[in-house]
Amino acid sequence: MKKLLCVLLAVLLLPALALAENEITFDESTVANLEGEFTALEDFGLMFYLPAVLQAQEVTDEMAQQGVYAQFANGDDSCRMNIGYAPAVDGNGAAIEDVNGLAEFFRASGLTDAEVGSINGLPCVAWSDDATALMGVAYVTEAGNQLAFNFYPTTNEEFKNMAYVIISSVMELQYAE
Repeated sequence: MKKLLCVLLAVLLLPALALAENEITFDESTVANLEGEFTALEDFGLMFYLPAVLQAQEVTDEMAQQGVYAQFANGDDSCRMNIGYAPAVDGNGAAIEDVNGLAEFFRASGLTDAEVGSINGLPCVAWSDDATALMGVAYVTEAGNQLAFNFYPTTNEEFKNMAYVIISSVMELQYAE
């Protein structure tokens, strides 16, 4: 994640993201020029910034059975984000207790760029895979499940930048008073 987090700041030059020892804290100025709104994931007590260019797509029963909770795509369907939710288990079906175990599993599965950190105080694993043009961030819930935000393709630099903004905005759900 050090590589991914450094890219968040150094390559993209997003000054509103603060990095300190694999930690990212969201700053609203990051989205000042990106039309969209915060979207609640009430089932998980989280929210994230959803750019207007990404529209919700249908999640079929088959997709839901495979762990797809929600999916979004741009107008021509060339860039996609999905949110997956499934038991946090390793290849043998053993429960994964925390993000350290999840990172170990990801690395053992071939994702060499999987690092533990935190985004807005939430422990997570950020990963990327240049071979498949995928990247994402995953959390282990109190219920022992994995909640993952996945992005494709990372070969589209504009979408990759947008993905970094979305990733930096995942935080505990906040209600207006």
